[in-house]
Amino acid sequence: MRIAIVHDALCVSGGAERLVLWMAKAFPEAPIYTSVYLTTGTFAGYQHIEVHQLPFARLISTEKQFKLLFPLWLYLIHQLDFR
Repeated sequence: MRIAIVHDALCVSGGAERLVLWMAKAFPEAPIYTSVYLTTGTFAGYQHIEVHQLPFARLISTEKQFKLLFPLWLYLIHQLDFR
């Protein structure tokens, strides 16, 4: 069985981000997919894990910017094929 970890955004150091980090430790081969990953806002534990972002995610530098474009991210993440 193949596992992928998918989260809407890794922008802050919150409970959901902590859970994703624990899931990544439990399933070290599972890739992490997210719309936006801001290294300065999340836990340091993500620095040693490969996180796949959506196109154009590198243009986002704050959580506020991410939230303004949330409908776009939602649409793009639904287009991913996880087969």
